[in-house]
Amino acid sequence: MGEFGESPLCHINCNHSGEGFERNRYRRQGIQLLVRAHRPRFIAKGFELLTRSFFMAEVSINGTTRTEFGKGASRRARRDGLVPAVIYGHGAAPVHITLNARDLGNALKESNVLLNITFDGKTELTLPKSVVKHPLKQNLEHIDLVLVRRGEKVTVQVPIHTEGKHDPDGILEHVHNTLEVEAEATAIPKFLVLDIEGMKAGTSKLASDVILPAGVTLVLDPTSTVVHLSERRAASADDTAAAAPAADAPAPAAE
Repeated sequence: MGEFGESPLCHINCNHSGEGFERNRYRRQGIQLLVRAHRPRFIAKGFELLTRSFFMAEVSINGTTRTEFGKGASRRARRDGLVPAVIYGHGAAPVHITLNARDLGNALKESNVLLNITFDGKTELTLPKSVVKHPLKQNLEHIDLVLVRRGEKVTVQVPIHTEGKHDPDGILEHVHNTLEVEAEATAIPKFLVLDIEGMKAGTSKLASDVILPAGVTLVLDPTSTVVHLSERRAASADDTAAAAPAADAPAPAAE
């Protein structure tokens, strides 16, 4: 499975859950839950490393207010190493800015990254909503950023990482590579863990089996299949049965 790809869409809800200290409580409880579920692996990696890397960091980028608009102005901005962007949300008027293409590209290597955009003497906390890239060059061409507030709940797609060894006779099929969840904007997990240790061929793991940190709730139907371990032997038998009639068919007559 690829790392993260483009930033998934986010949806903003008018739901609040306290101030900054609540985020720290979610962070501690979420990490403790994961450590209990995968104690040997996480202790080996180091609790301090997990604390730093499990939740999304905030990245600060300087922006410049746009004074020119249109295709020509956008082309000139991209030629100068800038990416046109628009910031909107919470009933505020849209603000058109440009961002450094290299800084933005590095930030977007993480899904659901929070961007602190500084422009005109103020800083706005934003979440990428839509990213447009050139279809061939894959250069950043435009980005939509939505305003978020600390303590606000957002609905996002979070990547799923599988942990553990499954039945070697099975072939693991990923039905969902991400999970739709609701979390505090400043406490979005980088990824969610699905334990497949000892999973038997012919069985599936559901959305309800994914480990959710405290403060994160499932939006996707809990009965949705996330991964399925198909039976390798059954697949081989089916292939053999399908090939048998073809082998018995008479050869075409020579002309």
